[in-house]
Amino acid sequence: MHTPQIDISDNKAVTEALRQEDIYQAETAFEMVYKHHYAGLCGYAGRFVTIAAAEEIAQNALIWLWENRTTLCPELSLKYLLFTIVKNKAIDNIRHTQLRSKVHQSILEKAGNKYDDPNDYLGDELYELFRRALDNLPEQYRIYFEKSRMEGMTHAEIARELGVSPQTVNYHITQAMKCLKKDLKDYLPLLLLLFCQK
Repeated sequence: MHTPQIDISDNKAVTEALRQEDIYQAETAFEMVYKHHYAGLCGYAGRFVTIAAAEEIAQNALIWLWENRTTLCPELSLKYLLFTIVKNKAIDNIRHTQLRSKVHQSILEKAGNKYDDPNDYLGDELYELFRRALDNLPEQYRIYFEKSRMEGMTHAEIARELGVSPQTVNYHITQAMKCLKKDLKDYLPLLLLLFCQK
């Protein structure tokens, strides 16, 4: 089957090829996009995270592109879209890494010698449970919660930054806590100890 040649610099043509119902044509366009952008995406992500993480982030961004190809807008630059996805995923990776470190440090500080035995050390497991619960929050709740509990911002500071009232900030954080308490009920005392000190 003959597939028309597509100029990789022609964003509209590439996007329209990706959107095609003809899976062969779509796969051909995707392979071209993958080969053209993968190294650059890895290099860009590598400015923020480790090489291994950068490669995974680049692959995930390209997988997202494939899975959402039929909804792509021809007027939107694929390069801009991919690099924006990579940047956001890299920042997410940094935030999760910082959260992991905070969990570990807090456990060590609050529990003292209790976790000197690696068999008793639950930092990774707690972090993963908390991260999954955090990722499951509605985005609005998560943003407010992270700014308050992880970035240490006051309600007034969050309100100023996001252009809302302090009452709105309080509402979203309260709702986030309700969701987290439901998802993490077995770990709630430790969760409160680690993250809910004002």
